[in-house]
Amino acid sequence: MRSTQRLVTTITLALALAGAAELGAGFCVPGPETLCLVGNRFAVEVDWEDFDSATGNGQVMPIAVGDSVGFLYFDDARYLELMIKVLDGCAINGRFWVFAAGLSDYFQTLTVTDTATAVARTYVNPLGEYPHLIDTAAFATCPRSRAHHRDVTRQWNATALELIEGRFSLEVEWRDFVGATGSGQPVALTSHSGYFWFFSNLSPELAVKLLDASTLNGNFWVTFGATTDVEINLRVTDQLCRATRSYLKPLGAPGETVSDRDSFAATADCVIFGDGFENGNLSAWSGSVP
Repeated sequence: MRSTQRLVTTITLALALAGAAELGAGFCVPGPETLCLVGNRFAVEVDWEDFDSATGNGQVMPIAVGDSVGFLYFDDARYLELMIKVLDGCAINGRFWVFAAGLSDYFQTLTVTDTATAVARTYVNPLGEYPHLIDTAAFATCPRSRAHHRDVTRQWNATALELIEGRFSLEVEWRDFVGATGSGQPVALTSHSGYFWFFSNLSPELAVKLLDASTLNGNFWVTFGATTDVEINLRVTDQLCRATRSYLKPLGAPGETVSDRDSFAATADCVIFGDGFENGNLSAWSGSVP
């Protein structure tokens, strides 16, 4: 297990952004590699490099949830790799906040630009680590007036996220600091990726990816990361093997990304569970077999 590394953060303040996202006068122009958030005010772009030195740009997943959150994939459209949120915290601390949960351990450079002020923040994730970001001081660029976000009309009823043609069922329970509890509401993004929201369908809190790594170690890899510090209990069930593994993050602990690479066999022989935490702070997330 690699020791957890927090996202290395560098801050770039500029009056002009040469070679960044295609920007209008204070307006983000959406594109395949440019994610626009908060009324097209914030532009989000990601560059990545894998272990073989192949490079690329994050691709926007065409998922409409709300204008504060977005999703990116890298080299395979089946797999969610980065969930990012930009939230208006102006009423709380006079800042816009940036949250991200990454499901890939590629080298990554995440750039978030406030096009209204040309202020940018750049976050660098080292190769071999999973990015996790909670930056509640990101942009001191709050407007004098606010636009109200329109809620989405999509309905989520079931509490289980079904992935890989229903073979895997994922469920989440949460508990906040005042003792309120609830079930995570699932949203499938692709056949292999999805997320859960807790308090608002405009604010995803837990991203998850199931990678078919049968050609590497004969297993499915479960990778997940949260953008909240409430208590989370994630249960992953392999319906074929009738096997379940639970992952618990205590209240107040950061939701750093974890990849479990040994618990679920990709074949029908249903091997015994291992202790396959590849990355992540196990003082924050712990795994158990019911």
